[in-house]
Amino acid sequence: MYDVIIVGGGPIGLYLAHLLEARLDVLVLDKNAAFGRKADSGLYSTNLEQFIPIDRSWVEHEVRAAVLHAPSGEVIALKKPRTAAYVADRERFTAWLAKRVQSPVKQRARVTGLSFGKTVTVTTTAGTFEGKVVIGCDGASSIVRKHLGVQPAEILNGLIAITQEKNLDPQVDLYFDKDRIRDGFFWKIPRGHTTEYGALGKNVHYRDLEAFFTIKDYERRAAFMNLGLFPTAFDRAILVGEAAGQVKPWSLGGIIFGFTCATLARDVLFEAFTKQDFSAAFLQRYDQRWKKKIGTTIRAGMLFRGMYVKMDNATLDSWFRRIKRIPFLGRLDMDFPALDVFG
Repeated sequence: MYDVIIVGGGPIGLYLAHLLEARLDVLVLDKNAAFGRKADSGLYSTNLEQFIPIDRSWVEHEVRAAVLHAPSGEVIALKKPRTAAYVADRERFTAWLAKRVQSPVKQRARVTGLSFGKTVTVTTTAGTFEGKVVIGCDGASSIVRKHLGVQPAEILNGLIAITQEKNLDPQVDLYFDKDRIRDGFFWKIPRGHTTEYGALGKNVHYRDLEAFFTIKDYERRAAFMNLGLFPTAFDRAILVGEAAGQVKPWSLGGIIFGFTCATLARDVLFEAFTKQDFSAAFLQRYDQRWKKKIGTTIRAGMLFRGMYVKMDNATLDSWFRRIKRIPFLGRLDMDFPALDVFG
């Protein structure tokens, strides 16, 4: 019997396991045979330093700016005087986080069933396990979330193409063209020894990437992504990270949001085990606290996304011209711009 069973051995699940194991018996279950096999750009802001030390073993490159390209060719350059974000190797980053976890991490353990009663029984392809609480950290396609009967507001598709082009540019480029992707965008990220090209949207295809960037030979990676606010606390269960929709609506990045919410989950779970109360009513404290912490940012992002989806290219070009005149653009936080704007 474990105190907590974490489903999902990605960065959020492993970080939360490290936080919880100081006081609780933890088991991590992951469906994959190797860590970090996911379509993730690994572009993490320097806010990451608030949670973990930066280890050069997984940093491929650093960038100081994001350049946004309008359909007309107009650009908005969001520049920082120093490093704004790290470009991490997802597999090495996840493996590094796994080494910090002292609790058992069982791989090749795909969850096939969940049963709730006086405990939680988790059935997997690697056996059956029992715990007092289960935590869904299993990403956008979370089996835990699906079992609990909640769905995100939107599900998008993210495509990545990695080429063998050496790229040490100091900036990330984002390209917007409503005639090509109505509800998303393209991007280009310098990864040091390689270059990443990407596309985000509901109906994107690799042929869109090939045509936009004129690329042919590349490594493919793809993943579903979800967004929107929905319930994340239940009897003997909570959701954290992408499984909980804790991502930025404008980029679908979620590492900082996920780490932030993992610390809040730790605090509530420690309280729950002190009181031996694992009811939905008690665990709602987690849902309330994380939404108080980052809910404003997500709501503002969803509001902007709703407007963006309805724009045509002419309207988008007009918005670019207006936004470009904002004097404090370069000072906006990469993860929490709504707090900079609205306080």
